[in-house]
Amino acid sequence: MKLPGTVDAEWVAAFDSSAGAALVLARGARVLARRTLPAAERERDADLAAWCQDACREAGVALAGIRSWTVGIGPGSFSGLRAGIAFVQGVALGSGARVRGLPSSLGLARMAVDEACTVSARVGVLHDARRGQLILSVWAWADGSWREAGPAGVREPGEVAAELAACDCLVTPHAATVAPRLEAAARARLQAVAALDAATLLAPPGWCWPSAAGADAAILDGAAFIEPIYVRPPVFVPPQSSGPLPEWLTAPLG
Repeated sequence: MKLPGTVDAEWVAAFDSSAGAALVLARGARVLARRTLPAAERERDADLAAWCQDACREAGVALAGIRSWTVGIGPGSFSGLRAGIAFVQGVALGSGARVRGLPSSLGLARMAVDEACTVSARVGVLHDARRGQLILSVWAWADGSWREAGPAGVREPGEVAAELAACDCLVTPHAATVAPRLEAAARARLQAVAALDAATLLAPPGWCWPSAAGADAAILDGAAFIEPIYVRPPVFVPPQSSGPLPEWLTAPLG
């Protein structure tokens, strides 16, 4: 029975689709549902919405009842990020919920460091960039908050030894493909996680709401504009000039 004068804590959620999928549903500070889907088991991006709805039903909340969403913005799967962000923005536009984007790599860095300690730490987050390459993001934990110590970027495995050596710990959700590309010293310090714990995106210390760096001023129909983190330039080939039509195409019929 609800006591007179009490106020129910609002439902909040975090969702990430940068590598596989991860979802957490919480009411206030109490996590009521947590789901992860490894990348190998995520067959179609179109299934993500139904996957989230199933979790909501189990937790006893409708999608429209979630008042705040945090969505991972990468780096990670190009199509996966776009599908996840579009899904969250669509839900928020319909429900009027607040929405913000946070780097997925920040969540992985938080999984690697005990924030209860007072010691500063530098975390290297590694993703599989395919083509034999790596994506490296570097985060620093100090004075109770996180900051980006190096922008996410594609690296050749042979070029990252010094950067990785400067990190106190390394973490990856792609251990099977990332570990073989590292030197033995880095491989020995690598923490492998099966998937991102979306709870790490709910309320990172030192990160403002609804978005960082004043981006909450960028509002589109009630939802914050969210830009995925892309580590490769877009592939665009200018259209060729049409030129003169071939004779066989312009020759009269008959």
